[in-house]
Amino acid sequence: MKLIIFSTRTRHHYHFIKRISQEFDIQQIVFEKKRLNVSYQTGPFFETHEDEFEDRNFDNLSNDFLSQLEKKSIDVYSINQVGVKEYLEALQPDLVWVYGTGRIHPHIIDVPRWGMVNLHGGISQKYRGLDSTLWAILNNDYHSIGLTIHYVSSELDTGDILFQQKMLTLPSDEIFHFRYKMTLLCTEHSISLIKKFQQKNGPLPAKPQKPGEYYSAMPVGKKHQALKNLKDYQKRTQTK
Repeated sequence: MKLIIFSTRTRHHYHFIKRISQEFDIQQIVFEKKRLNVSYQTGPFFETHEDEFEDRNFDNLSNDFLSQLEKKSIDVYSINQVGVKEYLEALQPDLVWVYGTGRIHPHIIDVPRWGMVNLHGGISQKYRGLDSTLWAILNNDYHSIGLTIHYVSSELDTGDILFQQKMLTLPSDEIFHFRYKMTLLCTEHSISLIKKFQQKNGPLPAKPQKPGEYYSAMPVGKKHQALKNLKDYQKRTQTK
C-alpha cells in the first residue's frame, strides 16, 4: 500500500504522523504552508496553554523520528499549486490521508487510486470548516462535538462518511484540552481505517451525508463567550 499524508507542521500533527509511521510505511508527507487569512482578530486566546498542554502530554519527538520525517517530507505553499498533481502522479499513491490542510481541488483529489480521506474535527452534518468544537460550544450544542472521517470532495467536509464518533465533554475539560483529545481520536481511528483499506486492497464503502453549515475561524470575542458557555455547562452537569 502506497500511503501519502497531507498535513501541516504543527505539534499535534507531528504526533499523528509519528503514530501512523509506527504502524505503516508512509511513502511521502506533504506539508502545506498556506494559512487562512481573515479580516478580524481570532486571538490571542488560549494558544499558549494549548501548546504547553500538548508538549506535556504528547510523546516526545526523538531526533531519529525528526530525521526520518525530513527524509520523507516536502513543503509546498499550497496543496493545489502547480506541480503538486504531477508530483503525486509520479508517486502513484493508493491512498492519501489529509489532516489539517485547506480545501483541496478536484485535480488533486482524483490522483490516488483508492481515494483521499480527510480528518474533520467536528460533526460535519452540523459544523463544517474551522473551529468546529468551539462553534458547537458557543451554540451550547455539546452533543455535536466529535470526529468525522470522510472521503475528500470538492467542497469542504461534504464527502461520504467512513467513520464518525461524538466526544463527551467532561467536567475536568479545559477549553485548551479539546485539540489534544481530538488528535488522539483522529490517530486511533485513522490507524484502524487504514488497516481496513490495506486488508481490502481497495476503497472502503462510505455513507453519503447531508452537510451542515460552513463555519470559518472563530473571532476572539466569540471564543471568550464559548469559554464562558463551557464553564457554565460544566457547572450545570456537576450539580445534576
